[in-house]
Amino acid sequence: MKPDSRIFKIAEKRFNLTKEKTWYIGDNYDLDMVGAKKVGWKTVWLNQNKKTKDSYKSIVDVEVNSTLDLYEYIQKF
Repeated sequence: MKPDSRIFKIAEKRFNLTKEKTWYIGDNYDLDMVGAKKVGWKTVWLNQNKKTKDSYKSIVDVEVNSTLDLYEYIQKF
């Protein structure tokens, strides 16, 4: 179970992903962001509750606060 890095490594292998090109979008900091960072993935935190604790931001590459923000971010690619 997340954030155990094994589940992320299984996904890497199953879907033929590379760390350098893999982004993980999640809404749970402790399960999604921590787990994805453990295996070297880039992270997008959907922080809808707008948690502000400074330590939350230490491993997040991108933070968005709504699905609209997420959509707008993804459109840049």
